[in-house]
Amino acid sequence: MRGMLETVMANTSWVVGKDDLSFWHDNWTGKGPLRDLYPDDIEQNIKINEVINNSGTWYWEKLHYEVHDHWKIILQNKFQLREELDKAIWDPARNGDFSIKSSWEFWRTADQETERLQWIWHKVVPTKIQVFYWKMWKNIIPVDGVVSKLVCLPSKCSCFIDSKCEDSDHLFVRGELATHIWSHFSRFCGVKMVANQTYWARQGTWFKAANKSTQMGVARGILPGLICWEIWKARCKFRYEETEIRHDLLIREITSCVQDCLKNVTLNVDKNFSDTISIQLLQLHTITVLVRKTIVVRWCKPPVGFFKLNTNGSIADNLCGAGGIVRNSRGVMVFAFSAALVPGTNTTAELYVLLLGLQHCQHNIWFPLLVEVDSEVVANWYNKHNKVPSRLRGM
Repeated sequence: MRGMLETVMANTSWVVGKDDLSFWHDNWTGKGPLRDLYPDDIEQNIKINEVINNSGTWYWEKLHYEVHDHWKIILQNKFQLREELDKAIWDPARNGDFSIKSSWEFWRTADQETERLQWIWHKVVPTKIQVFYWKMWKNIIPVDGVVSKLVCLPSKCSCFIDSKCEDSDHLFVRGELATHIWSHFSRFCGVKMVANQTYWARQGTWFKAANKSTQMGVARGILPGLICWEIWKARCKFRYEETEIRHDLLIREITSCVQDCLKNVTLNVDKNFSDTISIQLLQLHTITVLVRKTIVVRWCKPPVGFFKLNTNGSIADNLCGAGGIVRNSRGVMVFAFSAALVPGTNTTAELYVLLLGLQHCQHNIWFPLLVEVDSEVVANWYNKHNKVPSRLRGM
């Protein structure tokens, strides 16, 4: 528990307000407590509001330990007391607010994202089927072959003609019921049926024929999971409720499930004749895709007497870069700049380059000034249409 608390504190910073954060011991700079800059223990317990006043004057002489000039410059330029109360910022969350989701994402070890996992967690698949599909991925569906590794028990599958010990491959692919179901949908969807495949090989065959842009492409991607889900439901009803398994009803359930998944999804129209036939056989509801209109965007000169600042920030391989240009009312460049920034996101790069551009314009008195950025998020923050996240307000 203590180790977890230390981890939480190490990933929590503060936005300085009018309250009494500790100058040395609280993480109010976003870079860790200032005490970590010194090899020896810091015993002085002094508040930030004792070192800086509301007008922005710093009283460095009150500190018992010398602060490096580099840090003095950073602190003087970036921090000042505000009317709001001090606010804790949970660094792993983008908006700075603590939540169960952000803490889970911070602590968990995620699987490496693969194409198979993208289909398992595809947005059109109902959550309960996604979870079942993920359990299949982890090989923890409680078929007899899995349970018998922990408990000795007799096993018999639900096949009527050729009953065998139940394992995942037999139940979901090779068994009498599964073979009939897969054969039906292979014919309907134009996917080659290969005998004696394992489940993972069968899944791979269907994924090779799938794509995320067309109706039949998505249908082929999600059908392996839907087929296994309905087979599992039928198996459980047969075993625990003694309900008869009927192939035709099972096929109808799977078809209905595919239709429900793709009912309100806008995808490209299948131009392949074979796919058009498959859509008719599965009775999928087709939605006409609206063609997007092309919008021509061009740069316009500012009004007479005005200047215009254009900025842009980007990220590649976790390295941020940014630049900007200032032009007068005749469209003539009066200043241009670029900067290499610390690792971050596209949004932080856009924010920093906007800040740099405004500082240059203020220094050179290039006003009145129009500003154009290519980030709608930053533009809405700048124009106060949306609320700026707490962790970025210090900028």
